[in-house]
Amino acid sequence: TGATGATGATGAVGATGSLSSAYCYAFLTGPFTANAGDTIMFSTSPLYSSVSRQMDSSFWIESSGIYEVSFRLAFSSPAASKVGLFADGNLLAGTDILAVDYTASGTALVNLTAGSYLSLRSIDGTLAVGDLAAPSSTAQITIVKIA
Repeated sequence: TGATGATGATGAVGATGSLSSAYCYAFLTGPFTANAGDTIMFSTSPLYSSVSRQMDSSFWIESSGIYEVSFRLAFSSPAASKVGLFADGNLLAGTDILAVDYTASGTALVNLTAGSYLSLRSIDGTLAVGDLAAPSSTAQITIVKIA
C-alpha cells in the first residue's frame, strides 16, 4: 500500500433546511349526538401549531403537506354507523371507518393543502358519543404534519 495523498478541497456548503411543524391535539369530555353529516365536536386545544380548531370543530390547515390523523370515539350506546375524515366537505378516500359497538378509532395519512378545513364526521347515521366512565374523554383527535 502506498502513502496517503493530500486532503482535497472542502466542498460547497449545502442548502439549509427548516423544520416546519404543524400539529393539533383536541378532545371532548361529555356526551353529544352527531347525526348523519354532523361534525364530531371537540374542545379548543391548548396544544396546536399551524392547525387550529374552528368554532364548528373543523380544523384549519395552515400549510400543505402529508398529515397523520388519528381519532378515537366512545359511544354511550352501541353504534353501527360510519365516521370519516373530510377535507373541505369531501370525504377523503379510505378514511371511512365503521363504528361498531361502543368505540370507533382510526389512523390515516392524508394530503392536505394550505387553507383547507379538515373535519371528522358521522357519515350515515346517528352516533351517541357518550360518557361511559365519567370523567373521561369521549372524543380525541391528533393531527400531525409528517412531510
